[in-house]
Formats: sequence, structure tokens, C-alpha cells
Amino acid sequence: MVSPSASTLARVLEERPPKRVAFHLQPKIGDTVNLTPVARWMKSAWPGVRLVGVSKGPALEVARACPWFDEVWDRGSGAFGLGALALRLRRFHPDLVVASYAHNGTLRAVRLAGAGPVVGVANSLDDKRFDACVLYERGTIETPGTLARLFAAFGVESGDWRPCLEIAHGPRRPSQVAVNVGASHPAKQWPLERFAEVSGRLLDRGLKVLWVGPLGPGSPVPARVEHRDTGILESAAVFAESALLLTNDSGPMHLAAAMGTPVVGLFGPTRIEHYRPWGEGHCLIQSECPWACGVDLDACRRDCFLAITVDEVEDAVLQVLA
Repeated sequence: MVSPSASTLARVLEERPPKRVAFHLQPKIGDTVNLTPVARWMKSAWPGVRLVGVSKGPALEVARACPWFDEVWDRGSGAFGLGALALRLRRFHPDLVVASYAHNGTLRAVRLAGAGPVVGVANSLDDKRFDACVLYERGTIETPGTLARLFAAFGVESGDWRPCLEIAHGPRRPSQVAVNVGASHPAKQWPLERFAEVSGRLLDRGLKVLWVGPLGPGSPVPARVEHRDTGILESAAVFAESALLLTNDSGPMHLAAAMGTPVVGLFGPTRIEHYRPWGEGHCLIQSECPWACGVDLDACRRDCFLAITVDEVEDAVLQVLA
């Protein structure tokens, strides 16, 4: 649902299209990847608009690889970071602020700067921090889907959902399989030894297996498997050069999809319908979680992941490669 105030703001934006927009992104890699099309919608709807992306942490690199942003700011953390953000916003003086989530500190900085109007995703339609908002609801790619309803009220076309990143890479290698064993939470990680077993089987079939990204302490790389401790954008380049990515539900999964690489994605407590990667050609595997812990990941005992077998994953990889 969209707040009734959106219709009033839509008339204002039609009469005076914004010239400067600050877009506050969610500070996670996958969320930022999937929010890049929202930046495209604004650039298309309001020609000549200067669009600034605001994020923090690893997601900053992803935002900076999106060609639709004229500039990307580091939101920072704590009182000092938010004070600096308020000062930058005051100097930029945006005609519109878009918030992809209702973060108290970020919205406080916006108000301190006197910026606005402020629109975005809220937990209730009477959220006073927004001039117009859309109620958070889970969707196919949830945050862009929620914002699409709000932008539709403003008359903004949101038909093109392709993530857009400009990252240099080499040609695709049909026999190379990239593997990401990490995730943002232990409950979202398929057992490392099973990744190792699948990797060994693929090597025996004559494929090149490349583990990408940090493994963490005490996580040995299996014999014969090449490992590259790459950063975010370097990982995205490797995914673009690979025939597919085998991965947990994670930021790298969305990076690979953005680079046009098919994904074999393993889902435990998080739901495919909420967090699936953009595009077609993926093979997504999920076993039911008896603990119903899709929100409270700390409650998951990983029975869901233990039910996903090595045979099942190997078959999925071979099916996508076929």
C-alpha cells in the first residue's frame, strides 16, 4: 500500500521535476545490486537529474560501479558520520530524498539538513518521517518491488529491473565454475565440507573450480581447487568470466546475476521467493526449515541445509552447464 500523500506529491513532482536527488541505499551488497535499477528509473523519468547514492561499508564499491549515480557518498557510522552526512545534504540541497529503508539515523540526518521531501519504504503508512511512503511488503526482489509501487504513484516507469554494474572483466570460460562458500550469517552457509566434495567431483569431470572471496580463519581450501581471495568488484569480474556460480544465498549471488552469470543458489532459512537473484537460467535449491526461522536466523539449527545433498547440488551444476 502507498500512503495517500503520494498523490499530492506526484502533482508537485510533475510540475517541478527534481534536479537533485539523494538516494539512500541499504548497506548490503545484494540489496545495493538489486537497487541499481531504481536509479535507472529516476534517471529516465527526470532527465538531467543529479543523482547521489548514499551507502556505507562494502556496498559502497557496488554503488560506485553503477553508472546511474553521478556521485556516491559514504554514510559513515555513529554521531560523527551522521553529522557529516547532514552537512553534505545541506550543501547538496536535494529536491527529493529517497530512502530504501527506514533507518532512524539516516532519516534524522535528512531532517537536520532540512532536505526533502522524503519518500521511501516505511513500516507503517502514517510514518511521520516520510512525506510519502510505501508499506514494506515482501516481494520477488523485495525492496525494488516495494519502491516500484511508490514510483508508480509518481508516474515513474519501472519496467526495466536489470541490475546495472560496469565492471571490467575478461571473456567467459565455459569450463570454469566459480564457488562462493560464504554468507552474511552462519545459518545461511551450506557445510564447507560439502562444497569441497562437490568441487572435487567437478574437478574429476575436467572442469576448473575456482573458490572466490575470503574463506575465514580455519577454512582450508581443498586439494586441487584454486582459491582467489578477491574483493567485491574483483569477485564480480571472476563471476562474469565463469560459466556459473555455485553459492549460498549471499551478496555474491546477486553480483553474479548482475553480471549475467547463471547461479546455482543454495537456500536454507531464507526464502527463495523473497531473495532470489534477478534474471532467468538459475537453479535455486531449498529444503524446508523446520524451525521457521527465516527472520530469526540465530534460531536456525541448519537442518534445512543438511537436507541438501551433494548429489543434488552436483546434478544442479551439471544441468545448468548442459
